[in-house]
Amino acid sequence: MKKKIFLVMAALVFSSALYAMDLDLKGGIMHPTSPNKFGLDTAVAFNFDLNQYFLVGAETGFGWVNWSGIGKANNHISTYRPDLYPSENASLYHVPFLLTCTAQVNLTEVIPYISAGLGYGWAWLRGPERDSFNNYEWQILGGLKWKFKSWVLFITEMGFRSADLKNSNKDIMTMTGWFGRIGVCMPFGGTNYGGGEKK
Repeated sequence: MKKKIFLVMAALVFSSALYAMDLDLKGGIMHPTSPNKFGLDTAVAFNFDLNQYFLVGAETGFGWVNWSGIGKANNHISTYRPDLYPSENASLYHVPFLLTCTAQVNLTEVIPYISAGLGYGWAWLRGPERDSFNNYEWQILGGLKWKFKSWVLFITEMGFRSADLKNSNKDIMTMTGWFGRIGVCMPFGGTNYGGGEKK
C-alpha cells in the first residue's frame, strides 16, 4: 500500500513537471554510519517550479560503499549480526526514492536553496554475507546553484540523511549520515530559470 501511494504521488509530480521543470544530475560522497566509511553517492532529481521561490519534485539515486578493510572493531551496524562483520570483498548498495520540497532565492549570480525529502529506501549487502534492507527515510540539504548559461546551472550541496533500513528479521542497516554532491541543473519548459526568470 505504501509503495502504491508513493508511485501515485510520483506520477502526479512528473505529469505536472511537463509544464516547467528542472532536471538535476548530481554526484559526490556519503559517509553512512553502518560501514563508518566514505562511499559514492549519486542522485537524479526532477523538480516542478511552482514559482520562483518554491519547487516540488522527486529524487532517486545510487550509493555504493566498498566494505573492504573494515574489521569487527569498526563495524557500526546497529543490530545487524553484531557477532559478524562483512568480509574483505563485501559491497553495500543503496537506492532511495524521495518526494522533495525546495525553497530558493534567485539572486544575480547564484541561487541559494534548502530542500527536504521524505520517501523510501533500499540497501543490499553483497559478498559472502548477502542481505537486503528497506524502510522509510528522509533527508535535508542546503546548496547553491551557480548561473552559467541559460540552459544549465552548476550545483554544490551538502546534506544529512536519516535511514535506518531493516531486513526481514528487523535487523537494522544504518545508512544515516552526511553527504556532499556537485552537479548540474537543466531547466526545461516554462519561463523559469532555475526557479527564477531566464536571462
